[in-house]
Amino acid sequence: MAEFEEKTHDLKSAINHWQQALNLSEKLNILSHKENCEQNLERLLNPN
Repeated sequence: MAEFEEKTHDLKSAINHWQQALNLSEKLNILSHKENCEQNLERLLNPN
């Protein structure tokens, strides 16, 4: 039983790490998208 609980804990820990990684990549995605939008807007406003 203890072995099962240990494996379950490891699994929960792994899932937690994945969720954090996904969350972080989502935030990075949003940031880079926002940055792209700002750059595009800047290009439209200053077409040098």
